[in-house]
Amino acid sequence: MAVNSCHYFLHSQFATPSPPSVASTLRLSSPSRNRITCTATPASSSSSMEEGRRKLMEFPYVSAPVRDLMVELISTAENRLESQLLPCTLPLDVQYYENPTGNSQASLQIRRGVDSSPIDFILGCWIHSKLPTGGDLNITTLLGYMNSSTDAPNCLIELIQPSPTSIVIILDLPPRKDPVLYPEYLHAFYESTQLDTYRQKIEKIPEAKPFISASLHCACGVREVGETEKAYLKKRDGLIRTKSIEMDLESSFPSLFGPEVASRVISEIRKILSG
Repeated sequence: MAVNSCHYFLHSQFATPSPPSVASTLRLSSPSRNRITCTATPASSSSSMEEGRRKLMEFPYVSAPVRDLMVELISTAENRLESQLLPCTLPLDVQYYENPTGNSQASLQIRRGVDSSPIDFILGCWIHSKLPTGGDLNITTLLGYMNSSTDAPNCLIELIQPSPTSIVIILDLPPRKDPVLYPEYLHAFYESTQLDTYRQKIEKIPEAKPFISASLHCACGVREVGETEKAYLKKRDGLIRTKSIEMDLESSFPSLFGPEVASRVISEIRKILSG
């Protein structure tokens, strides 16, 4: 199986890479502070969340290794961040949806962060579609968005399988500030860490064909930002999210799921992004 390992780095809100899925719209880097938040969840809401999560964790159309990897990633994220996350409140027909013919299906879970958390939301999803040219397209995604209380990068992990013998692995930490204008930000999150050693190990795998526009690094820690910076982050995040919806979802979802289903799903995603 051919493996393409993609690591890309955003330099401005006008240079966002666009993998063909919901992930490119929303782009888990989590600070190390711990919080305990207690919330009461109605039984019906809890049941809806459990059903939606069960559907997501099935990953029914991908290979066993991909399914096992995604289940482990999502479970690890939830276990680590559970006290900072609210239940998924998406309608059931958005947590799972398909086109009228049933040859395109998807499962989606979005959980917002509690008010005291630096997490805006985390998203998990899978998309399956039978291609007109034959074969299947399978996309599995885990991503996290931070809010304006921190300037830590967002995080995306995505696996795209366009054929049984090929898989594209996308690992991305989209910056929240333009690194060209903020050298300290570039150093803190992309130059002073050692995560690039893992990319180098992947490159040594005979089946791997890396596509690299920049190195992938990660940093964890508490990042406090002032009110002026919060306003900047909020404005920049808003621009990227709005443009991503227009360029990615609105251009691809209608052809995959039909206008009615696409409109319903995009509307709910837009609510999360603008919330």
